[in-house]
Amino acid sequence: MQTIKHAALSEVLTARFEINLKLRYTNDDQRKIAVEEMLTDDVNCQGLKVQRSVKVVEQSLLLSEVEYQRRRHKSLATLVLFLANKGV
Repeated sequence: MQTIKHAALSEVLTARFEINLKLRYTNDDQRKIAVEEMLTDDVNCQGLKVQRSVKVVEQSLLLSEVEYQRRRHKSLATLVLFLANKGV
């Protein structure tokens, strides 16, 4: 994704008018908008954003599963210690 972003930025920084060969984007706001438009139009970049979003959600679910299992283990270990001390 960074490669696509750098390629778009490079293209914007070197874009020139055909008539007089002056730079097309002369200020930072123009450049930012042009890069964002290029990235929005790029199907490959949009696919990567979706994949990243899915991975973030999957990571969150896995982290919550780990936390659930940790707490479950702690409660079961406490129960086992209680039962062992009680002599059951």
